[in-house]
Amino acid sequence: MSFSVTSTSRTGASGVHRAYLATLQDELARRGIDPAALLPAGPPADVTPLELAALCQRALTLTGDPAFGLHYGLRLNLASHGILGYALMSARNGDQLLSLLVRYAQLAVPDVELERVLQGERVLLTCRPNANLSPRYLFAELIVATLVAAARSLFQRPIPGAEAWFDYPAPAHADAYGALRLPVRFSQRRCALVCDRRFLDMEITSANPALAELCSRQCEALLRTMRKRAGVADAVRRALLNAAGEFPDVAELARRLAMSERTLRRRLAAEGTSYRAITDEVREALARRYLTTTSLPVTEIAALLGYDDPANFRRAFRRWTGHSPAGCRNDRPG
Repeated sequence: MSFSVTSTSRTGASGVHRAYLATLQDELARRGIDPAALLPAGPPADVTPLELAALCQRALTLTGDPAFGLHYGLRLNLASHGILGYALMSARNGDQLLSLLVRYAQLAVPDVELERVLQGERVLLTCRPNANLSPRYLFAELIVATLVAAARSLFQRPIPGAEAWFDYPAPAHADAYGALRLPVRFSQRRCALVCDRRFLDMEITSANPALAELCSRQCEALLRTMRKRAGVADAVRRALLNAAGEFPDVAELARRLAMSERTLRRRLAAEGTSYRAITDEVREALARRYLTTTSLPVTEIAALLGYDDPANFRRAFRRWTGHSPAGCRNDRPG
């Protein structure tokens, strides 16, 4: 396998998400669904992780395929992951591969945490989707299938003792998990890819030490940039997303972030935003998701977003978008 870092110009995280979106649209087209149904207003100039998650949920609804996450994840190739994909391709062995995944996975999937765990003669690569990713099974399947596809491409031979674990009971579409082509276990303590410890010493045929060093440096620089840009605003955004609608006030959130309310407000202002602006951003994103991917009544959506009075939610939604919640729902295709 030959490749070059210069073969992709999309080394930033946003470029990775655009590549994911392209594959998502292609998967819909392959099923006979007009990709425009996913984005009626046309493709965005940029794609955030939150927007990509919402589009995955919408694709699940459009296809009516409960196993959509499995099929979509298996179609993602290493180049889809930008510079991280090239770092993985140039890694020396399974040990270095897992180290790269655990450290730099945030470049591709900021809302999923990967961890390497050693259990006797087994090694586990666990994945924990954040609470804001729902339905959880969709994203668990997607991440595991993506990792399986990457392992197949990199090693092109069986991985000893490979299994896929999921921390939920077998779903109605459990037969579809056969696409992973490895033993699958449900109702486990964690969601993980599992294999024999011998995997750590398995060599990758495309290993390139010089390129691995170059790609690792670029990944490290991108990670620093992402964290610098994220700052306190991103910490607030994630806290609100994980609050499931029960948004804390600014004083409580400051306490959770181990700073005073005054410091929190000052640091958000330095980043060009405010607690109210981020709250509105999160509420708008969640509202669009609920309206386009569920049949929940507007009154229930308002309650989920922390509004006691649905009329206040309707006014806020019109202020955010220029449309009513009902108008947003009626505009969705199909």
